[in-house]
Amino acid sequence: MKIFIEPFDTLFFKDGKPFSMGEDNWADGHFPPMPSVFYGALRSAYFSQNPNQLHLANEEGDPTQDLVISRIHVARNDKRRVVGYIPCPMDVVKEKNNNSNQDQYHILEVGNSDSSQISSSPIPTQLRSSAPERVEYDKSSWFNLGNWNKYATGEIRESSLKNTSKFLIHEPKIGIGRSRYTGSSEEGQLYRVGMKRMCKNYGFVVEFSGLDSLQSNGILKLGAEGKGASYHEIDKPFDIPNTPRKTEPKKVKMIFTTPAVFSQGWLPKGVDLKSLEGVWNGFKLKVTHVCVGAFVSIGGFNMKAGKGMKVGPKPMYRAIPAGSVFYVEPEDFDGFIEAFHDRCISEFGLSREGFGHILLQVV
Repeated sequence: MKIFIEPFDTLFFKDGKPFSMGEDNWADGHFPPMPSVFYGALRSAYFSQNPNQLHLANEEGDPTQDLVISRIHVARNDKRRVVGYIPCPMDVVKEKNNNSNQDQYHILEVGNSDSSQISSSPIPTQLRSSAPERVEYDKSSWFNLGNWNKYATGEIRESSLKNTSKFLIHEPKIGIGRSRYTGSSEEGQLYRVGMKRMCKNYGFVVEFSGLDSLQSNGILKLGAEGKGASYHEIDKPFDIPNTPRKTEPKKVKMIFTTPAVFSQGWLPKGVDLKSLEGVWNGFKLKVTHVCVGAFVSIGGFNMKAGKGMKVGPKPMYRAIPAGSVFYVEPEDFDGFIEAFHDRCISEFGLSREGFGHILLQVV
């Protein structure tokens, strides 16, 4: 089932930093929300529609245990179609100090080995920009999936991207703690929360399986304060990048549209940290270049005890952020394309929640 979720109100998605009353007074969340937010929201929506089965949550026979999320995108619901957006790939950079009316974008290219540079990186050649000016990654840019072919050809224009400010409005909320006995304000408990509001017709596309009995439209809760959102099954066209052509073996770019967790930090289990060669999900390959940003923290909270879990915080993981790009040389090119394109691949069992969604692009 593929659904479009449209929030009614402001949203707040907490990051991994502590925020305790009387100790911290400034809470900045992150956007977009982690895939686990949607996983929990869908399960909660199911049990709200079937309250007589709530006692089975996290137990043997849990009716939501087969839920698997295969796609999460920010999206715009137009009259004729639904348009999806992904965080801009990190090998797309923007010229700094550009004085023209339009921003100039470039895709990083594989450079030559430079003996004058000193680096601890195990990768001998670095990715470089052909731009005459200094460049930077613009993390507020989103790539329109309908323009995916322009990423392949390198013809990226400002019109191919959408800035966060075009569909997201910041509405910080200021509050203060009050005494439960007198109702007066407590000293040192002024706080500020970075709420965000999505513009009209903007929301999220979520594709999932294993929860077929969920109603095709309804209401669910999203975010730290459980704000309401409507959802309905999509019956309009939705652009999905085609599977790359299987031609002669070449390098492949792996673009992560959602965060991914690996046991070796930025590198998956099975790939050697020095040679960058190894086996990834059964496929021999070599990682030749990477564009990876600072890690993001992924946590959560168990609301109900069950089989092998207690009520309380979930284990905290560090993940590579959405937009990260890996350049790899797979031994079995065709098999690799089939196994990795438009799939979710992450470790610690988080793939089923939508972590590590990958799109491929032949270099």
